[in-house]
Amino acid sequence: MFTGLIDRTGILQALEPTASGLELTILASPPYDQLVLGESIAVNGMCLTVTKIKGHAFSADVSRESIHRSNIAQLSRGDAVNLERAMAMGGRFGGHIVSGHLDGTGQIVAIVPDGQVKLFSLDIGSDMTRWVVEKGSIAIDGISLTLAKVEGTIITIAVIPHSLQATTLEKATIGQTVNIECDILAKYVEKMLAGNTSDAQPDAPADQIDLDFLAQHGYL
Repeated sequence: MFTGLIDRTGILQALEPTASGLELTILASPPYDQLVLGESIAVNGMCLTVTKIKGHAFSADVSRESIHRSNIAQLSRGDAVNLERAMAMGGRFGGHIVSGHLDGTGQIVAIVPDGQVKLFSLDIGSDMTRWVVEKGSIAIDGISLTLAKVEGTIITIAVIPHSLQATTLEKATIGQTVNIECDILAKYVEKMLAGNTSDAQPDAPADQIDLDFLAQHGYL
């Protein structure tokens, strides 16, 4: 579990094909002191497992599913990536709930300066728009951000100077593909509203809740 608050960036040192996908090697900047094998780390918003540690660099495997859902195949050696270690129990929760399980990618279609802030507009396609709402949360390349505007498949976010300087968005360009994770709460709400009648009784549909139903089940 992550918060979307990037703790540092890293440089992609290697991206090698494997039998099951890709192995990437990243040099964190500044280096991590206490990274351990097997721990989770978000790389551009993807939850990956540290499989090797050599000096200040670490390696992680990327499955075919993650490759399909992300922009990882478009990265090259020397590219910067956003990094976040998994959230520690008892720590401050400054962002929003980020699982590191990507929903897909979006494309930057506009970058407009607004004083010291930059407004980024992205086309996220029709599949993900049902999970976004103005003033809601979204993770873009692992960065927890607030949706300022939603118009069709285009979303707009306002990025403050600190977030620009601390992440890869500082050098983002129009046309660039970024990883997207929508708010997980929206997905659960969608499923609950859709209903699941797989084990409901024929005479008691899941959406037919009245006083008689509550009384029969001990709620009154």
